[in-house]
Amino acid sequence: MRAARAYRRTMSDRFADLSHSMARNSPGVPLPPQEGAGDLYLELLARTADAVVVYEQDGFTACNEAAVRLFGLEHAEQLLQLHPSDVSPPTQPDGRDSLVRSNELLAQALEHGSHRFEWTHACADGTPLACEVLLTPIRIDGRMLVHAVIRDLSAVKALEAQLLHAQRLDALGRLAGGIAHDFNNLLAVLLGRAQLLGDHLDGSAAADEHLAELQDAGERAAALVRELLLFSRREPPELRTVDLGAVLRNALPMLRSLVGDKVDIEMQPARGALTIRADVVLLEQVMLNLAANARDAMPEGGRLRIECGTEGERILLAFKDEGS
Repeated sequence: MRAARAYRRTMSDRFADLSHSMARNSPGVPLPPQEGAGDLYLELLARTADAVVVYEQDGFTACNEAAVRLFGLEHAEQLLQLHPSDVSPPTQPDGRDSLVRSNELLAQALEHGSHRFEWTHACADGTPLACEVLLTPIRIDGRMLVHAVIRDLSAVKALEAQLLHAQRLDALGRLAGGIAHDFNNLLAVLLGRAQLLGDHLDGSAAADEHLAELQDAGERAAALVRELLLFSRREPPELRTVDLGAVLRNALPMLRSLVGDKVDIEMQPARGALTIRADVVLLEQVMLNLAANARDAMPEGGRLRIECGTEGERILLAFKDEGS
């Protein structure tokens, strides 16, 4: 409490010094007396969507309901009993002392007539609140007041965070794509050498088994690399005529790798070619998404049935799982 009172006293003294300095060097923004002006201002204050507070040396003197809600209070009287120092944390996100920084910003507002800046306030429960503040000094009957319009930037900051996250994902995708391309080249060499090795084995059952495991592991690794390449792809779609059944058969090893050992995949082949116009990479990505959804729907394992065929004049691709 002693520290809080000292903080208020220091801020009040600084406000008084700045106000006296402005009175000597600048006329400020006087409000000429007009009949009914006070009632008009109160009406505008009440209807303004942004939070508005007016304060002077000793604390707040006026506010609207938007300000009350912004700071998490219930009544205007609660806010009017506070000092501006009560609605700011001790330090700002950049580590600077709130008192020192607020004095600097107030001095700029007094010098230039108004000043707009970003500020972190504190709600009644202590929750930090990112805001944009417009300070405008006003001189009324020799009194120096500060009119502050406070706009909640929480939604803006959330969008900025989403954009930053998307940019990081984009960078991660590009990095994954580069690594996947290099790793895919290495896998091609390994699988090719494994095939050549199989041609020179002496027919030993143990050697054949080890070689089969090596090739299976290589194919699984190739499927994972294929997923990374799909994730990192940034080119526009390339439509061409393909056989849906052939695309599905080629993607089957990748789908088995994705769903894991707990899920059995059954495929019902189509009768004849199912010719469609599609981007093969995007089509495989759709298959991967459907397989991933089926896997997630069966955490204990189960059966995934994949069907492709015709339904009237349409071509059908269906993924049916046993999950709930």
